[in-house]
Amino acid sequence: MEIKIDSISKWFGDHHILDQISMNLNDASILCITGPSGCGKTSLLLILAGLLHNESGSKTGFEHLKIGMMFQEPRLLPWLTAKENIGLVIRNKNDVEKAVILDELIELLGFQSYVNEYPVKLSGGMQQIISLARALAFEPDLLLMDEPFSSLDIPYKSFVLDRLKKYIFNSHIATLFVTHDVDECVAFAEKAYILSQSPAKIIVSLSKSDYNSSIEWKDALVDKLPKK
Repeated sequence: MEIKIDSISKWFGDHHILDQISMNLNDASILCITGPSGCGKTSLLLILAGLLHNESGSKTGFEHLKIGMMFQEPRLLPWLTAKENIGLVIRNKNDVEKAVILDELIELLGFQSYVNEYPVKLSGGMQQIISLARALAFEPDLLLMDEPFSSLDIPYKSFVLDRLKKYIFNSHIATLFVTHDVDECVAFAEKAYILSQSPAKIIVSLSKSDYNSSIEWKDALVDKLPKK
């Protein structure tokens, strides 16, 4: 099924946030959105998730999608353990099936030592990981992530990116994430959309497959990013 948006625009009162944003989410398994702070990247994700209304434009293919959303803030329930927070979204499964899903995600993202901890005991990075596991536990068709790796240290981030990419490909999850980190984009995405200052327009889209190396792709991304 084709998943796309066409000419999406958004205002907050008189403030024009998004201007005629179009993209096809089937173009690659993992898409990245990057651009200046405050240009409307989060607003675009919320529109795609159905949590924010767009004044004009259309969405196609979203009607029956299961959408997993990972917000900038982990939004974990403080009275539940890490494992319980993840399990909260697993529906229509018996106890054995639920346990299999939880064990797979715990092993995938490598947080075995933290499963019985409450959010207050977790670092910001580990809270992000629990939030990511919760989004995956929903078994989404479309995964939306807002700055998902910003609090992870570099070695653990590399571990997570490598394993998560393989999981997404094998599970056939359409994925779109927002980042300010060009290195994250290069390591994780297959295609990047660069947005302008608000009101955000797509300046350019660049595919990794069009470049001979990751270094060339990174250089192209940096060259196209809006300068302050």
